[in-house]
Amino acid sequence: MLCTARSTVTGSCDNDGVHIIKGYNLSSTPLATLCGDEILSPVTVSGPVLLNFYSNAHTPDFGFKFSYRITPCGGVFNLSTGIVKSPSYSYSDYPNDMRCVYTITVRDDRVIQLKYVEGPLPS
Repeated sequence: MLCTARSTVTGSCDNDGVHIIKGYNLSSTPLATLCGDEILSPVTVSGPVLLNFYSNAHTPDFGFKFSYRITPCGGVFNLSTGIVKSPSYSYSDYPNDMRCVYTITVRDDRVIQLKYVEGPLPS
């Protein structure tokens, strides 16, 4: 997975954020936690990825948008693409106290390129 995002990876991200997790187990340690509006350095991992979105119980906000592209590791690229959005993205604030899991599944020999497109996530 190649991830380029506006995020904060230092600090707690206690309010709202997205955990990027390799594999299918939500209890695994996140590769990165995105919140705020800093730029995240790229992270590269192959195989499936979970995006675990969370919000606090206090303040709704605008949400986030990721685009992704699945490519083989090296060689000729046959791309699959898509968009992952938080609930109510772009037309309304997302509700308080949310928990959403997005799964992007690929074979182990494929790479997911994940790009944070827009949307603030209060840190």
